[in-house]
Amino acid sequence: MDRRMAMHVRYSLLEGLIVGVIWAFFFRSSVMWVLTFALAWTVIAVLRRRWWESRR
Repeated sequence: MDRRMAMHVRYSLLEGLIVGVIWAFFFRSSVMWVLTFALAWTVIAVLRRRWWESRR
């Protein structure tokens, strides 16, 4: 994994955590749900990034 991809993973995870916490605040979700959401958000972002890089 190169440096740009590592930064992308880090920021995607942070973004997923922020969105998950906001969602949990409004819908009273559990902490486990927030962590699962953040992980799924990160995996989707990485797969989307790899797909985008392969199209170039």
